[in-house]
Amino acid sequence: MMLKYFLSALILSCLLGTPGFSQAKYHASIYGNWESVASKGGQRMMIKLKPDFSFILQTDLSADYSYIIKGDTMITKFKNENSGRLIIDTMKIKLKKDTLISVFKRNGKEEITTMAKTSEDRNKKPEIAGNYIWRYPNGKTAFSKFTKDGHWLFRLPIQNANGKYAINKNIITFTYEYPDTTKEMKKFWLKGKLLVLTDVKTGVQSMYKKVDYFIEK
Repeated sequence: MMLKYFLSALILSCLLGTPGFSQAKYHASIYGNWESVASKGGQRMMIKLKPDFSFILQTDLSADYSYIIKGDTMITKFKNENSGRLIIDTMKIKLKKDTLISVFKRNGKEEITTMAKTSEDRNKKPEIAGNYIWRYPNGKTAFSKFTKDGHWLFRLPIQNANGKYAINKNIITFTYEYPDTTKEMKKFWLKGKLLVLTDVKTGVQSMYKKVDYFIEK
């Protein structure tokens, strides 16, 4: 009997210690939506890594605001990363169930924006907190996230690239769906909600954080 338990423990120990077993669990943590920590020229990169080993690389226009609400008025602050200028705007807002309507006056004209909460965030409290999608003036779908602690994240997808990815130990290879099937090999380091990618050829490093939003075109 003791020999049986010993052999069972030994087999389990070997399984847990094999690269295949541990790597499979480790790699599962990489699935999801990742957004670049840093922005450049008002743009951020996003990567959606799917369990079927397909990916979407997306370039977004981005802006991170702080906001406060006083009655039916929202006051927002935004620091332009290029000029360093602080921009303060005021708009009227109205919350109707899971819809946020904002009225902003610019050069004597009213700009009305209607944002609808995503299905996952409906009926959440406080009412304004959550993820929203809305139609941008250029016709594309924009994304907004209002947090409970007074931050408003704005994202507008402007370009997508699709493909497949493969993982071998600490190397992830991206194969794009271009005519020449362009490939990129990157070392990756994964810790909780942080993903660091280092290009094997150039050594250029980029850092991503896991997020709960992504707009697929």
